Amino acid sequence: MIRLTWKQKIGAVTGNALEFYDIAVFASISGFISVLFSHQGIEHAEYVVWGIFALRFLVRPLGGLVIGHYAKNHGVRSALILTNLMIGLATLSMAFMPVEALGKYIVVAFLLLQIVQAFSFGGEYPTLISYLHQGTDQADKSKTSSLIVASSLAGVVISLVVVYALNQLLTVEEMNNYGWRLPLLVGVSKKKIKKNIRLSLP
Repeated sequence: MIRLTWKQKIGAVTGNALEFYDIAVFASISGFISVLFSHQGIEHAEYVVWGIFALRFLVRPLGGLVIGHYAKNHGVRSALILTNLMIGLATLSMAFMPVEALGKYIVVAFLLLQIVQAFSFGGEYPTLISYLHQGTDQADKSKTSSLIVASSLAGVVISLVVVYALNQLLTVEEMNNYGWRLPLLVGVSKKKIKKNIRLSLP
């Protein structure tokens, strides 16, 4: 059974924090996405946005089943790299979304990309938890669990801080025009870090 060092565990949960950022950032920019939908003629845009957000939770169990099966057959590292790739591509696609070209279909595009992220994350999170607890002494299990939870919260906080900082630097009009894309690009820029972390796992 593989026994991870604390350095490897910290690297893995750092990757989890960055992964959680990608998931949380949609909620952090939801107000701007609502305005975006409204400009494309979508009625009750704020409810549509939060409807998309809610549907993500329905997809996660399916992702857990499929990715968990993949991890069992192909290894945890391969599964984590796969989920990282899926979430990264979805984030990149949202960042460069051709809003005017899609018109009202932008809702469908966001929904599909959010489903991809939710499916991927639904498999990544439990796979990582199971992996980090392999070979862990009973005395260290609570510390490992604390690291996992803390890293998840850190990803959410980082997303809020990034959006808050942009709100201070840009005007409301700038945020509605292009500023909402920047937090997504921040997530994309972290893909190399996450990839290196995944590859460092045994």
